[in-house]
Amino acid sequence: MYYLICKSLHIIGVVSWFAGLFYLVRLFVYYRESLDRREEERSILTVQLSEMINRLFRIITTPAMILTVIAGSIMLILQPVLLQAPWMHAKLGLVLILLIYHYYCYRIIKTIEKRGVLWKSFQFRLFNEIATLLLVAIVFLVVMKNAFNALYGILGFFLFGVIIFIAAKMYKKRRESKINQN
Repeated sequence: MYYLICKSLHIIGVVSWFAGLFYLVRLFVYYRESLDRREEERSILTVQLSEMINRLFRIITTPAMILTVIAGSIMLILQPVLLQAPWMHAKLGLVLILLIYHYYCYRIIKTIEKRGVLWKSFQFRLFNEIATLLLVAIVFLVVMKNAFNALYGILGFFLFGVIIFIAAKMYKKRRESKINQN
């Protein structure tokens, strides 16, 4: 019973954590694009977006990450046999990368607070796809478990990444051509 409660909380945490990360990086894109606006618009937008970014990170994204990690850890304590499964090692490795991604988002927020953004909006859009790749990899790994062929999984993961990158480039090109037409 306790395991299933933790599993439910873990799933709720994962969904909320990813939703927060996806929206957070989208807000980074909007913040960066607001810097290219006229002064009166820029001053209003940057303040509002900065506040939204901070609230999202503090109130939703980070608590969801904590819930995910705590519930997942309790699940491993309640079922330590899971730590013997190779798929679980891979999952924990991907979760570690996701935690690093989360921390890097925190560093970006600190840069924004200092009124500095080094990236272009397209770079933020690509950065957002890292979370997408991690989500896809983790879900397939958890669902497929031991049926998951590591070689095909890695190839599929990279192929999916290439497809996302190409789609992002095509979107950027189309967007720039629309801007140039106007």
